[in-house]
Amino acid sequence: MPRIALLQSKTFATKAEAFDHHETLIRQAAAQGANIVVTQELFLTPYFCTVQDPALFDL
Repeated sequence: MPRIALLQSKTFATKAEAFDHHETLIRQAAAQGANIVVTQELFLTPYFCTVQDPALFDL
């Protein structure tokens, strides 16, 4: 039976910071027996849907 680890984290200023942080978490999960590690969506970039522009609704 596979062991699954789920990661949820804050956003970071750069992709490199995000990658380094998540790499550490992934390695920790693997060391604790996880065979599958799932990150949150957009884990390398900031969340982009912060503004709602009605002009774009008809696209």
